Amino acid sequence: HAIFGRAGEDVKNDSLEVPSGIEGIVIDTQRFSRRMSLSEEERKVYEKDLKAAETDGNDKIARAFTEMIEAMETITGKTITDEDGTPLVRDHDAKYIAEKAEAFRLQSITEGMRSADRISQLQAAYEELGPMLVTAIDTRDRMLNSMKRGDELRSGVLQMVKVYIATKRVISVGDKMAGRHGNKGVIAKIMPVEDMPYLADGTPLQILLNPLGVPSRMNVGQILETHLGWAGAKLGFRAITPV
Repeated sequence: HAIFGRAGEDVKNDSLEVPSGIEGIVIDTQRFSRRMSLSEEERKVYEKDLKAAETDGNDKIARAFTEMIEAMETITGKTITDEDGTPLVRDHDAKYIAEKAEAFRLQSITEGMRSADRISQLQAAYEELGPMLVTAIDTRDRMLNSMKRGDELRSGVLQMVKVYIATKRVISVGDKMAGRHGNKGVIAKIMPVEDMPYLADGTPLQILLNPLGVPSRMNVGQILETHLGWAGAKLGFRAITPV
């Protein structure tokens, strides 16, 4: 009822529960819901976010389209206008320019031109700057469609909450370990640090890989990365990545 409000009076609680004795740290929480099941407050937040996403998308489209049109105006030496004689990108807001950008066709500028060299320059400018405009339009449309569609939930589910819990486990023989590149290996033996092989300066090894398994699991780049990590440890340099 705390999650669904009054709508929770006729729904089934299908929540999962963490088994007894499990301990861990909550590292992330996510909430998914269908658009039709939003509360009044959530709908206001959704409409605000939708408008902000549309405004941001239109701004990026307007910047890309303005850059392309200004490059073409430099080539033609005159202001590019629409069929009504109104400049395409001057003295207009981002929404208007974005609408003009979606309807823009290069033929509307080159039609009637006699200079083949100028047409070629316009075509080159369009091929250079046009892809950025197309990308901006596609990015905005995908974002808006995703927000309007809502989260993909299985049939009968109105809302879903996911809680991610990280737990620590003691490693043991037979466990499978995965590296950052997805390569996997099985732990064959765990030894005290004093029994591990050591380098010439007495530094013990932390992990020993089976040489027969390295060629089939690691490429040259991964082996180089391992050596760079070793060099960094020697130099006192610590590199941290989120992966």
